[in-house]
Amino acid sequence: MIKILVTAIVSFGAGAALTYSIVSGDTPDAIALPMAVESHAQSSVHSTNVHADYIRQLEELNRKLTKDLQAARGGQATKDSKDAQKPEQQTMDAVNFEQYYQARKNSEEFNQYLQSVATGNGYVKDMASKFEAETVDGQWATDYESRLYNLFESDALAGKVVPQSVVCKSRRCQIKVAVADIDQANQTMESFSKALNDNQLAIDKSMVVSAPDLTEGVVSLYVARDGNVKIHE
Repeated sequence: MIKILVTAIVSFGAGAALTYSIVSGDTPDAIALPMAVESHAQSSVHSTNVHADYIRQLEELNRKLTKDLQAARGGQATKDSKDAQKPEQQTMDAVNFEQYYQARKNSEEFNQYLQSVATGNGYVKDMASKFEAETVDGQWATDYESRLYNLFESDALAGKVVPQSVVCKSRRCQIKVAVADIDQANQTMESFSKALNDNQLAIDKSMVVSAPDLTEGVVSLYVARDGNVKIHE
């Protein structure tokens, strides 16, 4: 049986991301429950011990960020230490720590959502329906669409990913890209998420979800407005 992979990525600064990998059978309607792994701005699939490795990496990252936050709050750093961080760096560490926990919370809730719509390709239809019904924040939508088009014209994506359409509303944007198969859909997601994570165009590093519809020959990339938006609601 042919296996296909669909990914959803939560970026949270410092080039890191939480990545969901959804493995399914040989038809778009056979979506199974997701596996969660931690990666650095790209999709990563482990065939064995996925959950154990995921937990280990999260614990390791948690220890590092906890140490950074304690230093930022003055719990470890001393004035005489050669390794003492500057105030600006301490503040950034604290921000990254909070972003990490917000991203982790969002990813856990998204995992629960995926399980609730795991029958068939329910999440693909459900997210399309919710986006269709979403209200429009005209000023933000116009500005963000322009930024996303600039991202597609950047060196990171130019000639690699060509959008059919880019539409933003109030809580998220929907980007449609023509694809021939699931491998191309996954490559599109990987290229876009890396470009988003590395962008210098004032585009927030937020949750991205790939929703491929191979019957229509298109993958929809949903981009959350910011890290506080629960993209599945």
